[in-house]
Amino acid sequence: MPAHSQTDGASSLLARMAFHHARLQIEASAVAEPYAALVTAARSEAGVHMS
Repeated sequence: MPAHSQTDGASSLLARMAFHHARLQIEASAVAEPYAALVTAARSEAGVHMS
């Protein structure tokens, strides 16, 4: 897979995760904190592919 495809995919995934985290903060606050930890781990894994 080309590097730009990986970057686009990682960026798209992280944007969707940010959206879902915001929604969880409003609708299911008990789940928002663990989900934030997941988002943090995903961002760490994405590293240079994140834009």
